[in-house]
Amino acid sequence: MTTFTLLDKKVHLHNKEPYPSEDAIWLASAVKADEGDHLLEAGVGNGAASLCLLQRINNISITGLDCQEDLTKQANNNAKLNNIPPEKFTAIEYDFQDHKPEKAYNHVFANPPFHRRDHGFHTDDATRMLAYGANQEEIISWVKSMINIIEEGGSLTLIHHKRNESTILHLLAAFNIEVIYLCSHAKRPSKRLILRCVKKEESTPSIQRFFINTHDKDIRQHVLYDGKSLWQYCEKVTRRTDNILF
Repeated sequence: MTTFTLLDKKVHLHNKEPYPSEDAIWLASAVKADEGDHLLEAGVGNGAASLCLLQRINNISITGLDCQEDLTKQANNNAKLNNIPPEKFTAIEYDFQDHKPEKAYNHVFANPPFHRRDHGFHTDDATRMLAYGANQEEIISWVKSMINIIEEGGSLTLIHHKRNESTILHLLAAFNIEVIYLCSHAKRPSKRLILRCVKKEESTPSIQRFFINTHDKDIRQHVLYDGKSLWQYCEKVTRRTDNILF
């Protein structure tokens, strides 16, 4: 186990090599929450996304669920490493799809499995397969389960693979949706995206599309090192509301 730092050494993380993915930071930078909100991270893993989010919005509380006991232990240890008290963050071993909270969450966020087993993804590492592999039915089940435990007016924020966009958008079609394409190259299609929806049953469904250049030095400094919200950059870049595929 190696100790890494994220957000310009603001977050310390015990984690196995290699260096943790940037996806956790991009996800945390996209979550919107208000003072006193209680959030759920579904599939909390080592806690990186939650700990990064608590650096930006520290007057919230987060429950993390994961079906792997060793990961929840690691997440709780990482919280202690960062002096985060249990009332701010607690990771629990539990399959969130069986989770029936007494009170709906204000917001749910996740970096769920996105490599498609039904498209050929395979690894002999059982832990990696559980963390990264899913078929279409499992992706659908994840999204439905998350929507069911969000309060009216609350939000769902996901980081996912572009190939699963249409499946997830279909499930969220009744809500207001924002899609951020994480573009790493000007001449290549985006592979990753962030989807955020607000759960308002009586609202008129809508979709807005944005993109972020993840190799832009200023944006990387702002988000990956300073720990700021990426939405400030979404307002500044060209807003894409047509059917262009990134």
